[in-house]
Amino acid sequence: MTHRYKLLALDIDGVLTDGKLHYGPSGEETKVFHVKDGAAIKELMSRGVEVCWITARGADSVKIRAKELGVKRLHMGVKDKLSVLKKIIKEMKISLEQVCYAGDHLMDLPCMEKVGLAFSPADAIAKVRDKAHIATKAKGGEGVVDEIATILLDTNKKKQDFHIVIPARFASQRLPGKPLIKLAGKTMIEWVYLKAKATKAANVIIATDDDKILKTCENFGADTILTDPSLTSGTDRVAAACTQRGLAPDDIVVNLQGDEPLMPVEAIELVARNLEHNTGAAISTLCTAITAAELVDPNVVKVVKDNRGFALYFSRSPIPFDRDGNQDLQQKVAARHLGIYGYRIEALKTLAQTPPTMIEKLESLEQLRAMDIGFKIHVSAWSGPLPIGVDTQDDVNQVGKILGKQEG
Repeated sequence: MTHRYKLLALDIDGVLTDGKLHYGPSGEETKVFHVKDGAAIKELMSRGVEVCWITARGADSVKIRAKELGVKRLHMGVKDKLSVLKKIIKEMKISLEQVCYAGDHLMDLPCMEKVGLAFSPADAIAKVRDKAHIATKAKGGEGVVDEIATILLDTNKKKQDFHIVIPARFASQRLPGKPLIKLAGKTMIEWVYLKAKATKAANVIIATDDDKILKTCENFGADTILTDPSLTSGTDRVAAACTQRGLAPDDIVVNLQGDEPLMPVEAIELVARNLEHNTGAAISTLCTAITAAELVDPNVVKVVKDNRGFALYFSRSPIPFDRDGNQDLQQKVAARHLGIYGYRIEALKTLAQTPPTMIEKLESLEQLRAMDIGFKIHVSAWSGPLPIGVDTQDDVNQVGKILGKQEG
């Protein structure tokens, strides 16, 4: 079997152990390892996934435990973990996309940002949990690797395909016929399509309500579906497209808005990958750090999530409520929501068939309908530049210049 992931790299303190100082009978420093993690490491290696340990500190007990488990790649006293990891993958002749990394410290962030799949223990600091694709239920030293192995071996059985559907509506209050607006020589919908095609999606489909858009898209070779003009939202159009193409209920689809020609490829793939790995989620989306001005702006949607990355609530109001006037803390807890979504298709169809709920109507936020009917939404942190959507003529001018420079 060809595995998707070839290497699991681990920090030791805070992941394999609880990070606390323990001393043996002679006063030597020791580490306490969870027995389930040892069994999981042996299972991974027996199934073709190599395991390496990279730590800033070390102890004789670490060397002993590595030898017991057959872990040959042990690197202690490391200051630049990413450099060590790059040397390892060069020796193994694999890419960073084939690496999983589990860490809990700021020193682990450079590695976590580069690998194909990043884990953090439940008790890692917030900055590290935000960068992780998955935060485990277990705390450091309490079976983190056992939990990772279960996910990893299941993932390696079959890489789940994902699809992209681009809803493109002709009617727009501020910019009628928006998908057909020319930006640096191409229509906006073609730019969005090209961005989607640059991802690893199995299929890219455009769902429109207009014959002109349909013909334009077919002319540049896009798989395009004409949907019922009475559908009121992009979500409805995406669901209709999935039905028409007969996509499986457990498949993943990313809703890429037709007015987002600058959406980074990495952001699109992050939404799909995180939904694939967070099996308890029905929907995935992104967030980024929020400024003080954005916190009070009703046009900026805020999200608060739990320590495993699942949304607790979305709002146009500042959340959570700042009772004691600690705005710095409020900004650390809240995040700015980015409106790109991944869905399990069965959940998407249920959402599209459910009438708007009261809480959704109050906030005018469709994702609250999903939460109201019990769907879990996984929210990943996006640290890249914020893409500019096209809503006004000023946006058209600005985005056109950016695309023109990229083409040049």
